Amino acid sequence: MESKENGKLLYNCINKAGKQVHNMDILKAIPSFTVREYVLEHNWQFTDRQKAVIIYHSILPLRERIEMLRELAAITENGELKEQITPYLTYIEKALRLFENNDDRRFVYKVVFLTEDYNKKTGFCEPYDDYCEGCFVNLGDAVKYAVEYNEYEQWEAVMARGERGPRIFRIKKCMLFDKFDKNENSFYEHSVSTGWDDINRELIDLLEREVPEEEQYEESRENFTLVYEDMPNPFELGDIVKYISRYRRAVEIQIINTSRKDWEEGCAHIKSTMDRAGWDYSDIMLTTSVFTPNGSFSHTHENPLFLEKVTLSESDPRKAVIEVAASTVCGRSSLDWLGYHLEEYLSSSRS
Repeated sequence: MESKENGKLLYNCINKAGKQVHNMDILKAIPSFTVREYVLEHNWQFTDRQKAVIIYHSILPLRERIEMLRELAAITENGELKEQITPYLTYIEKALRLFENNDDRRFVYKVVFLTEDYNKKTGFCEPYDDYCEGCFVNLGDAVKYAVEYNEYEQWEAVMARGERGPRIFRIKKCMLFDKFDKNENSFYEHSVSTGWDDINRELIDLLEREVPEEEQYEESRENFTLVYEDMPNPFELGDIVKYISRYRRAVEIQIINTSRKDWEEGCAHIKSTMDRAGWDYSDIMLTTSVFTPNGSFSHTHENPLFLEKVTLSESDPRKAVIEVAASTVCGRSSLDWLGYHLEEYLSSSRS
């Protein structure tokens, strides 16, 4: 049957043999090299619930995240955590089985390539659907085609400073209709599942609408998916960093706007008011300023686990203005000096 063949080619997410559970290394689930170094240097010891939070939000392929959560549920002595992870695994495994199943041929798998571009209003680089490259009845054929297409069509990401790489794509499982529906504006554009994939055929994420509502697993601050937990933060006010994305967003240079002192005070306040304030995973974030191509800075909030210190090369036209901006944030430079370098940057960009 097609679903069995697809299951072999697809991401081997379910029932894959894992490593010895006692060798599970939580560090590989932390995207930031800077944070991993900090954890090792300070001998940071994670609780099992912290590990679950890190794994769930990691940029690792979904297959690895499932493995690690299954291993964690098997060894943890935290009964509440085990009771939270187990139904999540049941849900995501069912979602994967449904995603790969097209035995009755009621669906097509639509290969959609994405383009990364900067939103002029927000200044952020955002992936968006660029064009549909093909539709397939068999999921394995769709994955194979997308990967092979990428091998021939390397692309240069917008604002990636000359770096080349495979185009991001996703596979949408779309329902076929017997007749044209003007409300849907398409014969088959009712997407029930979306699987993100990369050049190595590793499923990154699954956004699904096939599992019955009563069987779905709800993200909540009451369980490991959105709960607030302390996380390591090696960053200080004025640090220059980049954001690491699950979807290979083009490099966005940011400046940390939160001092270590303010961070620690904020974490202490959260923990002291946890019972009545409803804090969640998003409250661990730092405030940063993102440098945009038009020479402005956009305010945002980022999780420290996804930030990594960078040193801009001498040839990078952004180097002077970003370094002066970082010094200004720390009170070591002035706005007029920042304005001078900003004008220099804009002049060179226009030429």
